[in-house]
Amino acid sequence: MVETDVAGPTVQVELPPMLLRDIDVFIIMPVPKVYVMNGVILAFKNQWGCIPEVKRLRYHPDFQYVVLAINKLLRPKLAIFDGTYFLNRTGPMDGDPVPLNLLIVSNDLGAGDLVFCEMMRIDPNRIGHLRLARRESMMPRSLSQVEFNTDPLQFNKQRFVLKRTLMNWIALGAFRSKVATWLLYQSKFAKPVHDLLYLIRGRPKDVNPQW
Repeated sequence: MVETDVAGPTVQVELPPMLLRDIDVFIIMPVPKVYVMNGVILAFKNQWGCIPEVKRLRYHPDFQYVVLAINKLLRPKLAIFDGTYFLNRTGPMDGDPVPLNLLIVSNDLGAGDLVFCEMMRIDPNRIGHLRLARRESMMPRSLSQVEFNTDPLQFNKQRFVLKRTLMNWIALGAFRSKVATWLLYQSKFAKPVHDLLYLIRGRPKDVNPQW
């Protein structure tokens, strides 16, 4: 367990020791996606997967603080955005692939996230962890503070829009609730509750958590 301050409070998070001790340069490769839980997946959100699987679920209610804590602790030096395909509507598991065939590199994660928000026509002030990143001076206030070798906004004319389904709204309520998070992922009821959900909506083929 490691800790750092984010907007005042001290945030504790469990991360693999290898990432904290044995990495010389941390380079990430996010795929831009609309995300049903917090609006968008870009560079900052990419590191959420560094928390060991299942254990990361307990951090859902404090997502915006924890995801920035991870980035402060791991300090990625370079983000290579794989924009071969973007994902629109209901990412990350479903949605509409949008082929743009882009590869954009940024040596500042906050600047990269701002650029992609502008490209996707998403207001970063409506994304909790990006709004908090600005408060922490981890993200520029405007594109005028970002240096480019070419204008990235020329490469996309499509507006990306989040469209949550009923099940997405239910999941979002659980995502934000400490009680629901405990019930669904940490209590003895976790397995039967998920078995019931899988009966209703089907079991994901590529996900097999051990509750």
